[in-house]
Amino acid sequence: MLTRKIGEGGRWLLEKIVDAVASTGINPNLLTFFGLLVNGWAAVLFALGKFRSGAMVIFFAAFLDMLDGQVARREKRVTAFGAFFDSTLDRYSDMALYMGLLVYYAEAGRTSYVILAAVATAGSVMVSYSRARAESLSRRFGSSPSFRRLPSFTGSSIPGRKPGLAALSRESASRYNPLELRGSW
Repeated sequence: MLTRKIGEGGRWLLEKIVDAVASTGINPNLLTFFGLLVNGWAAVLFALGKFRSGAMVIFFAAFLDMLDGQVARREKRVTAFGAFFDSTLDRYSDMALYMGLLVYYAEAGRTSYVILAAVATAGSVMVSYSRARAESLSRRFGSSPSFRRLPSFTGSSIPGRKPGLAALSRESASRYNPLELRGSW
């Protein structure tokens, strides 16, 4: 009950903020770009070892990331370019944050943490690549797996179990709705 009230209050506040920002007529793509700059600021803080400050800045950047799509919908300015721009700058934002960590840990001589941050960067990029690839295949073949089901497929790729994504046939993929892979806005 308490969490529902908090959620309702948060939605109410977000709606008010979206209304105020949308009433200015600001281009949602400008909000997206500003979010990249804010993430760059957080990355610099990470590189300097100011993790708490960096985390606070990331909360602001995440709010901007949530706001840009809402404003686009409210202003009826949803475009394919906006969706592409948002996804692309989200990936650059992710990589900037990881680079901040890489710089910090490299300067500190923490090789294992540098490797961990590099693996996290690669994982972040691969999630985007995998989604884009699945979307392109869904257009090519007319169907695609649901990303809500992806963990069950990848989990079955563990040695000794049934093959995961490799065993996903076109026939079994056709049961899923290709619209589930839509972009954020």
